[in-house]
Amino acid sequence: MQESIDDRMLSRAYSYDALGSFVAMPIGQLAWGPLGAGFGNSRVLVVSGIAYAAICLLVLTSRSVRDLPRHTAPGDEVAAVG
Repeated sequence: MQESIDDRMLSRAYSYDALGSFVAMPIGQLAWGPLGAGFGNSRVLVVSGIAYAAICLLVLTSRSVRDLPRHTAPGDEVAAVG
């Protein structure tokens, strides 16, 4: 995130990222109980794992994500040893 976002907007990007995480976690925890009671804990766990893996793979299908350039600052080059 630090490589792709302007320094002036970085704190805002981190705030939105944290907000999304902190909102999603309790929602998932609250949904787990009724889903586990209705469908069984093991089924919900397997479906959740498959959904998580599918979302990760779907993100990688985005060309803009796959082709994110790596930015290096001057002086970050690794010196050859020997």
